[in-house]
Amino acid sequence: MGESVYDNPHAERLNRTIKNNYLIPYNPESPSALNKLLKKAVEMYNYYKPHKALNGQSPDSFEIEMRY
Repeated sequence: MGESVYDNPHAERLNRTIKNNYLIPYNPESPSALNKLLKKAVEMYNYYKPHKALNGQSPDSFEIEMRY
């Protein structure tokens, strides 16, 4: 949940991206497989996927850079 109603579209877009780019192609066979693959998908999205809005950085790299 976001802090305001204006955050919801961003959360929904993230959910759509993870579902369409990772979970559907992974094709999980069971709920336990889905849970395991969801963790993998979130890790891939946060640590490895370059984001155009972040000048090609992953969210994790961007956050680390912003701290320093």
